Amino acid sequence: MAPSEAVKAVLDGIPPVVTAPQPANTSLVAQLVAAANEPNPAALDAAIRSALMLGSPAAAYDAALGPAWAALHETWVMGDLDAGRARIAMEVLGHAARDLIRLGQPTAPTGHALLAAIPGQDDLIPLVPSAFSAQAQSLRAVILGPRATVQAIAEAAEHLDARFVAIAISEAPPARLARETFDALAASLSPRPWVACGPAARGLQTIIERSGGQVSEAST
Repeated sequence: MAPSEAVKAVLDGIPPVVTAPQPANTSLVAQLVAAANEPNPAALDAAIRSALMLGSPAAAYDAALGPAWAALHETWVMGDLDAGRARIAMEVLGHAARDLIRLGQPTAPTGHALLAAIPGQDDLIPLVPSAFSAQAQSLRAVILGPRATVQAIAEAAEHLDARFVAIAISEAPPARLARETFDALAASLSPRPWVACGPAARGLQTIIERSGGQVSEAST
């Protein structure tokens, strides 16, 4: 998986480790989406186990978990996936995402990267590519739980002396709330760099950049 250009930019010139992204495994993606639509947690678990056998954590995410969650998120936004099924899928796939990040941790880390959802949200799955980018630079990726506050994110970053902070945005908050949140993050994290990722990040790029953040190239 190619590390995010935004993440690379905040790592002060450390040579990136770039690997080719894995193509989607259409069969596994279809199994994951179908199991989430039923919903069938046992079938979800079985498909995830198959994904974990594809090779590296990045391969499992690129080929199965990432494309499956992107498809599910799109159907949820379109109103074709109700909140209950979406929450079940988010919980099961979220645990799998944490497992992938745990498996990819460097054996001799040189620092930390902090990952969290934007305050008020709890979808951590979009953080996986940023975690892999950090791990490729020998940084240990640390994920905060869902709905962490600005204060909690800032204090955790300080305690860890995080090299950068990645913020997942799955749903776009109202413009005024977005500006207030990003300004608060920037003030609390400064001078520590931060990047935004997730399906709603690209649409908020102007506000994010005005607040001093960057948007990950992995955001769609």
